[in-house]
Amino acid sequence: MCRRGHDALLLVNQMAQVPDLPAGAPIAPTAALTQDELASVYRLPQRGDDENYAVVNGQVVRLNDRNYELLQMIRVARAIL
Repeated sequence: MCRRGHDALLLVNQMAQVPDLPAGAPIAPTAALTQDELASVYRLPQRGDDENYAVVNGQVVRLNDRNYELLQMIRVARAIL
């Protein structure tokens, strides 16, 4: 991954909240899971109306809608560059 891409993902990670998960819980790539499936797999708390879960750098994070959309744009940009 290029340095700018890495820095962008670190910024998103800083804007996110990390939910409590059991110690040592393995986190797998989850691109194909819906929000409900992601919450079910990792037994995450109910999301708020403007919240989303995502996996960033092997960690489950909770983001508000605006930051989640930013993460998705970064992922798309990385995929095409």
